[in-house]
Amino acid sequence: MPRTWLRLRRRRGEGWQRWAAEVAPRSLYRLSRAARHAWEHSIPPVETKRYSVTFRTFVCDLGVEALSSIHTGA
Repeated sequence: MPRTWLRLRRRRGEGWQRWAAEVAPRSLYRLSRAARHAWEHSIPPVETKRYSVTFRTFVCDLGVEALSSIHTGA
């Protein structure tokens, strides 16, 4: 299986700050803190079949009243 790259980028002024790490086949990685919230992440297309499983956590900045009305449908 070919290796691929996990690419990250974030806006810096007029351009982009970029970072990349080689990812081995069957790798598992976890994005947290700035890597998750301040950077865009991607894996470039590959010619072989690739599976991706993503687990996400929902974060809401609406406040307690808004969450309550969303939950109850009020």
